[in-house]
Order: sequence, then structure tokens, then C-alpha cells
Amino acid sequence: MQYHHTHLPHDIVAAHSITKGDADILYMGIRKVHYNVMRFKDTMTSDEADALAGRAKSASAQHYVLHDPNSFVDKYVKAWDNLGVKIQ
Repeated sequence: MQYHHTHLPHDIVAAHSITKGDADILYMGIRKVHYNVMRFKDTMTSDEADALAGRAKSASAQHYVLHDPNSFVDKYVKAWDNLGVKIQ
């Protein structure tokens, strides 16, 4: 599969090169898995998961990130805990 990255920021291109070279995994695949971990069991709303993924375009997503960071962190930890990954 050819990965075209002429329109992506340098840091995403670098992350893709590292994950593809070291683990033969597409960076975009990792991002999709991460998004779905956050959405698993509706731990985060789609707006919250979008905000975490850097796509805080809606007013509710932007409000959440700016005004309720503690809840955001709690939900992030819970999302991974749902899969047995403990974050302290």
C-alpha cells in the first residue's frame, strides 16, 4: 500500500515513518485504533474523542477541552482501563 503524505504536517510524516519502519504499522491505523479505544463502551463522546485526536472543530468539543480537562483525563484513563491497560 502506497502512503501519500505530501499534504500532512512533518510530525505526522515522521511518526508514520517510524511506525512503518519499526513495526510495519501505518500511523493512520494506530490513530484509528486509539480513537476506537476512546469510544469503546461510549467512554468518550465522538466530540471528546475528536478533540483528543486534534479535531476539536465543534463548539462542544472545544468547550470540553478548555473547561473540563480533569474529566477529559479521567475518561482517557477509564477508556484504557476498559481494555485492561492501567494508567496512573
